Amino acid sequence: MKRIPHTHTLQGFFNELTPEALRLFSDRLQMLVQNSSKHFSLNLPSEPRSQIEVSFTVSFREETVQSDSYAPSVLDEFRQEMQKNWSRATILVNNTQLTDSLMIRLLGSFKNEKLEVSFDSEAGYCTAVAHLANSRDTEQLLLGIWSDLGLSERPLKHSRNISESLETKLLCDSMHLCNVCREPGVIVHHIVSVEDAGKSEEENLIVLCPNHHNQAHQRSMLSRGLKPSHLKEYKKRHLAWVAGKGNAGTAAGNEVL
Repeated sequence: MKRIPHTHTLQGFFNELTPEALRLFSDRLQMLVQNSSKHFSLNLPSEPRSQIEVSFTVSFREETVQSDSYAPSVLDEFRQEMQKNWSRATILVNNTQLTDSLMIRLLGSFKNEKLEVSFDSEAGYCTAVAHLANSRDTEQLLLGIWSDLGLSERPLKHSRNISESLETKLLCDSMHLCNVCREPGVIVHHIVSVEDAGKSEEENLIVLCPNHHNQAHQRSMLSRGLKPSHLKEYKKRHLAWVAGKGNAGTAAGNEVL
C-alpha cells in the first residue's frame, strides 16, 4: 500500500461535547467545504473530476441514523443528532473522485484528500484522520478541531459504573496496554455490554486500544468483530504474558545475584 506523506491523525478525549463545541466544530467544517478550492485539489486539468461530499453516521442504543444526502447542509442534521443520547458517531468530508463522463461516484478519495472524525461517547474518545492538499493546512485543521471540541490528551471520564480503584487495577495489571495488540492509549471496556446486563466487575472488563474498542462494538453480521468470547481469551493470554514478563525479570535478577 502506498504511504501518504502528509496524512495526519488526531486522538483526544472529551468529557462532554457541548452544543457550543459542536457549533464551533460544525462551523469549521462548513468553512472547509465553502473554501474547498483552497483546501482540496478539485477538477485539475487532465485529472478525473472530483467534488466535495459530506456524510455522517450516528449510532444510538437501538438505531443508527445516516445522512440521506452528501450536501454540506447535512452538517446541521449532524449537529441535531449529536445533541441526543448517542453512543458513536462519524462524519466524513470527502473529496470524492468521479468519472469524467458518466459522473458516477467512485470508491476512494481523489488524491486521498478527506477529513474523517469519529466519536465514542462511552469512552469519551475522538479520533480524526485528515489529508488536505497542503500538509500545513492539514495540521492547522486538526489543531482547530482539537480546540473546538476542547479535547484532552488524557481521559476525562471513567467508563460507566467502574470505580476508580478497579479501573486503576485493570490498567496496572495490563501495564496500560491493549489486551489484544499491546499498544498504549487504552480504554476500559465491558466485555458483555451494560445494555446486555453486563456487570462492572473485573471479570467482565478488559483494557483495549481505541481501534480494538471499535471492533468490539461492531454488530454487523458480515463483520468479524471482537466477540465476548474472543475478548475473554485475549485478556487471559495478555495477563499471562504480563505475568511471564514479571517472572522473567525476577529470574534474571536472581541470576545476577
